[in-house]
Amino acid sequence: MYAEYHRDLLALGYEIIPVKPNGKAPINADWSNFTTKKMLKAAKAHPLASIGLLTENTPCVDVDIPNEELAKLMVDYLRPMFPQSLERIGNAPKTLFICRTDHPFTKMTSKIYIDTDGNKCQVEILGKGQQAVVWGNHATTGKPYHYVGNDIGDVPMCLLDELTPTLSEDVIRQFESYATELGLSEQNATPRRSESVERDDSAGWSIGAATADE
Repeated sequence: MYAEYHRDLLALGYEIIPVKPNGKAPINADWSNFTTKKMLKAAKAHPLASIGLLTENTPCVDVDIPNEELAKLMVDYLRPMFPQSLERIGNAPKTLFICRTDHPFTKMTSKIYIDTDGNKCQVEILGKGQQAVVWGNHATTGKPYHYVGNDIGDVPMCLLDELTPTLSEDVIRQFESYATELGLSEQNATPRRSESVERDDSAGWSIGAATADE
């Protein structure tokens, strides 16, 4: 998969890495510092790899919500907010909105809420130092990731809606408000606020990329 589509995605402005097939872990240890040259070279070494998107310049709203009612509220809120962005689904009702930014920032997370079935519900903003799988088979379902509307191979990165730290905070507050209104209980967790960062940092490959059932 990586070898087949990597040039198309790079031409559209996306920064990509090879990811283990049917998984979420990056193959290369230096993935967070991949240059365009390394992105191209990886196609020969890992032609069948899934494709991960570096989220430094394309931050994502990770709707990590297995509760259908709460997930629907968030999706209905996010779609008109990001009409030009991409919505990628792996294990519904969880979903991911792919946006862009001119001023990279690190991950932001909401509080964690627990529904009556014991499911953990949270919204994360994936940013600097993280990645999300955009093409490949989902680790839990075994089925291909798919998109609502346009596919990532159809839309140049520059046309995506912009996501900023301020807007991210609004998204997180709205999620927490919905969760409270639905009567979900809050798990002890401290939300993390982000600041804009420079490109020369590196970090782990993130909870957003590691969660098997996203």
